[in-house]
Amino acid sequence: MGDRLWVALNNVLSLAVERDLDYRDFFLATAAAYDEGRGSSLPIRALVRALEEEAASCSLERARQYAWQLVGAGYSAVVLDCLGLPELYWFYAQLLKRGLRLAVYGYVNATGRTAGLLEEFQRASVREVAESLGGSKSSSLDRAVHRELGEPVSLEELARRAEEHLKPVVNGWVRQLTSLAAPFFVISDHGYDFAREGGKWYLVHGRAPNALSKLAPLLVVSRPPRWCSSR
Repeated sequence: MGDRLWVALNNVLSLAVERDLDYRDFFLATAAAYDEGRGSSLPIRALVRALEEEAASCSLERARQYAWQLVGAGYSAVVLDCLGLPELYWFYAQLLKRGLRLAVYGYVNATGRTAGLLEEFQRASVREVAESLGGSKSSSLDRAVHRELGEPVSLEELARRAEEHLKPVVNGWVRQLTSLAAPFFVISDHGYDFAREGGKWYLVHGRAPNALSKLAPLLVVSRPPRWCSSR
């Protein structure tokens, strides 16, 4: 169950890595998918369709169950509020470059809001979700989306702000997580959508119709480089 969504997500990420896209290129390709796909170099609209069609088989309940399985198997948890598709890609690409073994899964949070995850975990905050998993949490991405990228600007300016405020958050977590001595996973409550007012763009989530903001990704890192044999 969920194979179609997971395949669609991995197709987008793998193709972007194959093309060696930088963060800005991926961000702009994602924006293009909201312009009827014109100019998008990635199959992101296929991912959006899969999110619509696989909601039942990729529910947050399944995400919660898998998260607990990982914790039980000794994985450390990181809960990130608002991990958008471009930031998920940047995580994926940077961790691959460090030789880590990755698996990426996608689940559907139909609300596109944190409330969906809190209801599933029966907790009052993202911090409580992270604590219940024995892990860490961060809301830096969500704050940046609302404070820095939530007002209409040109697409070029939006991309510049994303590089200034979102990309560094991912870089910081990559540095921190690759220093861990244990395997880990990153789970998020939702992503964000691109919206337009005339010729200007901004980011939003939880506003109908939700598209990529419904994506609740789970990134599993099963083999940090330090575990590899030196022989």
